[in-house]
Amino acid sequence: MKKFYVLLAAVLLCNVAISQVVYEEDFSGGTMPAGFTLYNDANQVAMNIAALFPDAWNVLGEPADTANKVAASPSWFVDETQPADRWMITPAISVGPNMTLSWKGKAQDPAWRDGYSVKISTTGVDKADFTIDVVDVAMEDTLWNQRHYDLSALDGEDIHVAFIQNSLDKFYIMINDIKVGVGVGIEQAKPAPVSVTLSPNPATDHINVFSSEMIQSMKVVNTVGQTVMEEVVNDRRAVLDVTGLKAGVYFVVGVTADGSTFTERVIVR
Repeated sequence: MKKFYVLLAAVLLCNVAISQVVYEEDFSGGTMPAGFTLYNDANQVAMNIAALFPDAWNVLGEPADTANKVAASPSWFVDETQPADRWMITPAISVGPNMTLSWKGKAQDPAWRDGYSVKISTTGVDKADFTIDVVDVAMEDTLWNQRHYDLSALDGEDIHVAFIQNSLDKFYIMINDIKVGVGVGIEQAKPAPVSVTLSPNPATDHINVFSSEMIQSMKVVNTVGQTVMEEVVNDRRAVLDVTGLKAGVYFVVGVTADGSTFTERVIVR
């Protein structure tokens, strides 16, 4: 019996170690969390999405699921020749043994896939302090992509993590579920992407939607996350009547029969 309790205690301690998380941020509060540092550039955000991005990075609802709050930063500017240089920096995080940094990234528009960089500082939050290059993503996936970085070499350090929107004339990037701990960053299988075509785009009166999978339902969302149209489809093709919509940028968000989702940008004139 004594051996049993010793074994049970060992198992419980192992489980605690496996699930140890010392820092976690999912932006569910709906605003940029206290302690974050932001650096903006001088670019003027394109008028179509300017209301979403008064700062370098902003917390907003993901168009595919507006209840899911994310940190997002644009690269679509009035001057299309200027790249973004927009920084979001975490508060100080104390790193212990065998810890990992993980986060999820997603590009909003499949036709204009943003990239970004991630860097680490062990000193301060000035840009020059970020001397450790974690990753440089040229184009992020349009499904949530979990990434991770081994922090073993930084055991005992207090770190800041910088997420840097540095794309040229794309749309916007989203970051979520930032974690530091033991056992975080385990990759999860992603469903195969749904192939969707919208035509015409730009559109004036209707949009033809063609999908590789059975579409269960669709909605049209504006740039501030409001649903302006919703339909039950149950087919691989559909026609959306957009004559009642104001000119601007919208997102067609669909759910397939197997529960997969897709998001496509469309311009209505």
